Amino acid sequence: MKLVEELKKPVKLIIGVLTGNGRREHRILKAIAKKYDGSEKLLYFPRRPGYLPGAKLSVLRVVKVYVSRYKINNFLCLIDKEHFTGTDIEKEVEEKIREFGIEVTQIQRFNANTENAIYLNGIVGTRNFTLWMIIAGKEKCMEENLAKLIEIKFGEKIEPTKSNITEALRKHDMDTEKLLASVSIEQLKQSFPALNFVLSRLESNIT
Repeated sequence: MKLVEELKKPVKLIIGVLTGNGRREHRILKAIAKKYDGSEKLLYFPRRPGYLPGAKLSVLRVVKVYVSRYKINNFLCLIDKEHFTGTDIEKEVEEKIREFGIEVTQIQRFNANTENAIYLNGIVGTRNFTLWMIIAGKEKCMEENLAKLIEIKFGEKIEPTKSNITEALRKHDMDTEKLLASVSIEQLKQSFPALNFVLSRLESNIT
């Protein structure tokens, strides 16, 4: 599985990537996706329209663009848990995507080892699509995942902030990409449970 920002040649299957957080997810997802390299599936993460700084759940509006204009009908969306206002995650996702005139035919929530993932089927016009959403962080955000991975890799427990993560990695002459490249799938499963839960299903189930 490979992540790209441009589509230069036809591929068997394109999965459009959306995030309401920022470019951080691009670096993390690109590094982790390399661990799932057994298929022809392509993760398409363009700078626009899939990346909308501060968009949070409103990034779901670009599903309509991808489906109708680019004929992409499979999606992966990454959102930090802090962007949800309550515990009824399915309801918030469904209400938000319906705001953009998108019909929802099925929505299901999965608990992936204390993190959450959403599976959604919907319709734009006459075209069906599927969307997997990863809700990152047990309490707040994806920094928690990185802090957990650092603990697993180096035995060092740190507070999950960007500055602490940068400092901890610098001590080992690493950045986020080098850290992710150096660990095993099993270590990623422990530290990024929802992301690996979803990538495993994208790798094996979508055709």
